[in-house]
Amino acid sequence: MSQESKESLTNVPNNKDRKHNLQYFNDLDFETKGINELTSLLLDSHKIYNGRRYMNDEDINFILPSDKMELERSTISHLLNKHQWKGNFRSPIKEKLNMGSATILDVGCGSGLWVIDMGLEYPSSLIVGIDIDSSNFPSSDQCPSNVCFLTCNAIHGIPFPQNTFDFVNMSMMWGSFSEDQWIIVIKDLVRALKHDGWIEFTEPNSTHRNAGKIQLMLLEACKYLTSYIFY
Repeated sequence: MSQESKESLTNVPNNKDRKHNLQYFNDLDFETKGINELTSLLLDSHKIYNGRRYMNDEDINFILPSDKMELERSTISHLLNKHQWKGNFRSPIKEKLNMGSATILDVGCGSGLWVIDMGLEYPSSLIVGIDIDSSNFPSSDQCPSNVCFLTCNAIHGIPFPQNTFDFVNMSMMWGSFSEDQWIIVIKDLVRALKHDGWIEFTEPNSTHRNAGKIQLMLLEACKYLTSYIFY
């Protein structure tokens, strides 16, 4: 993937100005701003609840934490899914990817493990990861040259033109959107997808079998938490 092709996808406007996002400070900002101000901005971007760190943004519905423990859990989840499915996807796109020059989008990429895996496996394709929280993005020296990451809240729209992507991946985003927001996001993903492209969703099965007393209590608590956040 040429540098020009990569820049054409990554040089896009932000889908919404983010009030407390350190990603958009340049080197001069860090030299001129006091340490107290920078610390305040970092603290404002997250909140601590029961010892866990969460995103602190009224426009974000994601109910899981954003900290080291959650990063470890998502890493294990990624490795287990890859082992179970013998790869990073199930859609019939392997032939297209092997041909090269494909464009791939991962929505809710988190720490970027899936994105980096795909970049290493398909070096002639461009893989873009987007997420609302850039604090877990890998540094540039940890990424293949055909991989990039953007801060983006999918609810406000995917910042790419129509017919951009050959493949869109979205995994474990069940706790991120309300029902109405899911419809908005899916419509926008279809808009950015090429006419012969594929979208793959990987979500847990919400059907519980042989639940015991404690699990039933947890399920009721989850229902209350979800209704409290979304409605």
